[in-house]
Amino acid sequence: MTALVLGICSLVICAPLGIPAFIVGKRAEREVQASQGSLSGEGLAKAGWILGLVAMILMAVGLVALVVLFAFGMSTSGNL
Repeated sequence: MTALVLGICSLVICAPLGIPAFIVGKRAEREVQASQGSLSGEGLAKAGWILGLVAMILMAVGLVALVVLFAFGMSTSGNL
């Protein structure tokens, strides 16, 4: 459940929360699988893990785009 909440928050509020969502989700998924049926919530853990992964990918793409746009802006600003 925690991974899912962190994953949703990482997409809606703050992208860096994707990192703990990814970690917590993967750990919870392993714990549920190791419990051999005594624990539930594998789907919630997997959803949080996936949302965390998506948030991290979007954050990385955004940072690369920011760097490229900044570099492009710096290279064209001297040609006025």
